[in-house]
Amino acid sequence: MPDPDRAYLSAMVASRTRILPPEVQKRVDELIAQSNLAAAKAKEESDAAREAAAEASIYSALSMLIGALIACAAAALGGRRRDEHL
Repeated sequence: MPDPDRAYLSAMVASRTRILPPEVQKRVDELIAQSNLAAAKAKEESDAAREAAAEASIYSALSMLIGALIACAAAALGGRRRDEHL
């Protein structure tokens, strides 16, 4: 957070709560640090979710490919069996 914004936030909190400016500055800094930690954690979790989704899509594509190959083989065998009994 830019210093002017941090100073403005500290001034607003100090004027509304009547807490001494050094204590307000400390609380504002703690809040910003907590916010940055939460943002970093959210980014890590979103990266993990993206990786899981990519892995699931690969497995889905492979299973559909295998299913298509099995369907083709079954159709060929069924057609051959049908032609033999005619």
